Amino acid sequence: MLQSLPALGSAQPKVVLYLDNRPKMDDNQILHIPSLIAANGNHWRKIFSIFAKLNSDQNWREYRDQKLLLEDEQIQFATVLQKTASIHIFSGKSCWQRFGVTPLELAEGEMQALANKKVFYYRSAEYGLMLYTPYFDYRQFPNILVEQVKQLMINA
Repeated sequence: MLQSLPALGSAQPKVVLYLDNRPKMDDNQILHIPSLIAANGNHWRKIFSIFAKLNSDQNWREYRDQKLLLEDEQIQFATVLQKTASIHIFSGKSCWQRFGVTPLELAEGEMQALANKKVFYYRSAEYGLMLYTPYFDYRQFPNILVEQVKQLMINA
């Protein structure tokens, strides 16, 4: 089991999703999303599905199962910002805090917020678009919010 797995996906990502928890994987397991979903259950299916919806243009299920994390995306578990990425997504309040950002700082800071105040963002001259989102779960991150965040990403 890879308990110290720092990241999944591309070594040179354009989009990075920062998460606090890791999927269960064997040391020699290749990156295959359907296998990871089968081994890790509904929780990871939701994470991969939302990430695929944010990054795909057409059929997000096909994208999730065949292309996600293979070229442009990475899921990062360490507290390291990927310099190759131009879009950074911090998923959930505990992840925000791991990177030194509190919900109060988001609400009172210079960040912009989507109308529902569930997503905060700003553009960093050094790193690009920095998005602070709810945890990747359908209740917290419904399709309407996925579409709003996707538009921010397209315009980044």
